[in-house]
Amino acid sequence: MEEFRKTAGKTKREAYGKKVLSLVLAVSLFLFLIPASAAGTPVFTIVNDQVLPLSDGTMPQVINGKYYVPYSVFTNIGAGIHGSYYSSEQILMMYDSNRLLTFDLKTASVTDQDRNVYNEMAVIRNGRVYVPMRFIASQWGFYSSVINSDYGTVVRINKDSPSLSDSMLIYTLQSTLSTMYNEYVGPDIPTPVDPGPEPPGPDQPPEELPKSDLFLTFDLVDAQSLDTLLPALSARNMTGTFCVTAENRLTADDAVRRVVASGHSLAIKTTLSLPDGRTKDAGSLLLELKDTNDALRAAAMSPTRLVVLQADSPALDAETAEQLRLHGYRVWHASFAPRDDAARALLSSVNRLFRNRTQPAVLDLRADDISASSLGGLLTSLQQRFAYRNIYEWTDPLTR
Repeated sequence: MEEFRKTAGKTKREAYGKKVLSLVLAVSLFLFLIPASAAGTPVFTIVNDQVLPLSDGTMPQVINGKYYVPYSVFTNIGAGIHGSYYSSEQILMMYDSNRLLTFDLKTASVTDQDRNVYNEMAVIRNGRVYVPMRFIASQWGFYSSVINSDYGTVVRINKDSPSLSDSMLIYTLQSTLSTMYNEYVGPDIPTPVDPGPEPPGPDQPPEELPKSDLFLTFDLVDAQSLDTLLPALSARNMTGTFCVTAENRLTADDAVRRVVASGHSLAIKTTLSLPDGRTKDAGSLLLELKDTNDALRAAAMSPTRLVVLQADSPALDAETAEQLRLHGYRVWHASFAPRDDAARALLSSVNRLFRNRTQPAVLDLRADDISASSLGGLLTSLQQRFAYRNIYEWTDPLTR
């Protein structure tokens, strides 16, 4: 009987312990399922003295003790700042006509147009890219502050010097903050949805052999020549790099604007060879690049740091390369530049040029109907050995 009582007591204690453990796990799961922002006090964002809605798209995040906001907060501030996020490369670019910041999310680093490196980073939260608020504000000379209020923390950003002090602004907006706070912390809690069993994973695809990088550049001719090429690139979800030269920089305005409006990149095409057989020095080359960039800025507010040397150009010497690097330029060298007058002839030339090629290559084409007609066949014929890559300002240049 004594043994029976001991066994029964032990069983009751175990059952009680399991109930307690189940309760703890249930509470933990419940808390886990509540969105992080809903579980705590909201953080407000006030831009140019206007309160943004309390949503995942605007709610600041505290990361490593710093306040982060979606980069769209700054692109919508009314200061002419643009932002582009390339998810495949995990690169965010924020820029205007005078400044460029490139955030590499893979390496948690940021550089500016002069290749200066900062101890800052961008992060992804709630499917959006967030940037450090004070850092971005300081780069563009905006006013920023973090304010405590009765309804939660307020992150304030002003494009210009504010007319109201922080305390007076909070006092003025007290009614708005109160209403938004009460709406945000309402009783509605989303009901967890059972996702059900996970579907079986797909079969492992066969291992592919490594491919070399293929980069394409296109020499701009005029706006009309883009009528077929731009749609051909768009249909393949490709971003092209279009080249302007010192000779056509003043006549390609319409073409430049179409390229920029379509989301493609610009580069400056040049050669180091002079008509008398001499080679350009660093000073004359930098002046040529500056004049061309001035024209691009006037045409579409889109100066570029990308430089492409013609396929038949001599290679850069070490001193000139260093001078261009110090001025922020990224210099590429075209590998091949076929100039055929028919699509079939162009495809034949490309296949011949790449027959024994195994290293990465830059294929330089004209921005015309012939290139547009041959683009699909060209990519198909090279796809076994080469993978197309877009050229961005942060991509390591291919040189000789």
